[in-house]
Amino acid sequence: MNIPTKKKPARLVLVSEYFYPANNAPGARFKPLALEFIKHFKLTIYTSKISKGVDDFPVKCNFLSFPPNQTSNFTRLFAEIAYGMETFFRLIFSKGEIYYVTSPSFINCIFSVAYCILFKKKYIIDIRDDYPRVYFEAGLLSAKSLVGRLLLRIERKMCKSSILVIAATEGLKKNIEKYYNSDIWLLRNGYSNQLFKPSQEKYQRFTLVFHGIISNYQDIDLLIDLGKLISERNLQIDILVIGHGSQDNKLKNQIPQCIKYLGSKPYEDIPPLISKAHLGLSFRKQGKVSQDSFPVKTYEYIGVSIPIIVTPISEAGNYIEKSNIGYQFNPIDIEILLDKIIEIKSNAGLYHQLTENIMKIRSQFSRERISTEAVQKIVELTQKYEPIIA
Repeated sequence: MNIPTKKKPARLVLVSEYFYPANNAPGARFKPLALEFIKHFKLTIYTSKISKGVDDFPVKCNFLSFPPNQTSNFTRLFAEIAYGMETFFRLIFSKGEIYYVTSPSFINCIFSVAYCILFKKKYIIDIRDDYPRVYFEAGLLSAKSLVGRLLLRIERKMCKSSILVIAATEGLKKNIEKYYNSDIWLLRNGYSNQLFKPSQEKYQRFTLVFHGIISNYQDIDLLIDLGKLISERNLQIDILVIGHGSQDNKLKNQIPQCIKYLGSKPYEDIPPLISKAHLGLSFRKQGKVSQDSFPVKTYEYIGVSIPIIVTPISEAGNYIEKSNIGYQFNPIDIEILLDKIIEIKSNAGLYHQLTENIMKIRSQFSRERISTEAVQKIVELTQKYEPIIA
């Protein structure tokens, strides 16, 4: 009698420059996704050496470090190229059947996809930020330059050669749809339900919180100007700032007394700090990239159930206003923005209504829930390719 053999799970390779326990959004975001992948695939994760020694997941770590945000643009460019080249050569020995490649890092993504195309591997591309347009908006490159046009062509090629494109926001999805006709999945960032929970305990003074990577896209000048206005009006309001990055030097000297800068904190220490605040701030600089954004910090404010103030007018702000869980403003309207904060502080009924509205929509943005639903869809998709990858 022939006994049917159990089908072996497909070998899936996840490529990300950061993974657990990295103290940043990618490090936190891909952990629940990996936990779901393990249930259905034979998973291997190619990442930076921050994850070296992790026993919970099968990781392969690059020898080279991924460059931090604080490094100069020139140094970072060459460090990312070197890191991407190492990833390319490591993937040659990976023996994966399906590859899940993430951007950023855009450069590491290019080298990873180049491997997949060259060796005829099926891959999924997960786009979290709007590269290469981030380079253009930051003034690092011109979209009309030779290098700019080349990167745009590479971006299109990477999407068109994949078996699936995933986007983090509706804005990103719409940008990709301009040159990519196949189905694009929306996979929002969300928050960790295991870490980010509402708290009954609050800071004694009414507290605004701003946390995350303090990159060039964050409007730290607006944050400081808001602090100055609060101090000038002698309002009983504090601003708690947590994080580090290329602009953190602005928060280390001669800042308004109401701003309390805590610097970088371990990721698991952030939820209890922000959950005791009363309002969450997400201030980004004007531009197309910011308009299409839905920052991770806004999901995490939803996770701890505090109302949200967003600048500029954006995809995140539109959702927040539509759901009645906060407000969005143009950065130039700082007086109006502060008046709204004062109104929320002084109107207990309004504050209660905003937090009640958050509780109604909170569960749909859990990373655990998002990851479970996404991986199930990926399993169904990859089954179509089983004869090819077997």
